[in-house]
Amino acid sequence: MEAIQKCQDLMLGIAVGDAFGAGYENLSRSQVKERLNYNPIR
Repeated sequence: MEAIQKCQDLMLGIAVGDAFGAGYENLSRSQVKERLNYNPIR
């Protein structure tokens, strides 16, 4: 049963990542950083 749960978790992660990324597919890197308010800690 553990293998089935791992597969389900993997598929859920793929679906969430795909849904999140759909709004950023045709943007440049700078546009993505602007939309996400990207401020790396250095």
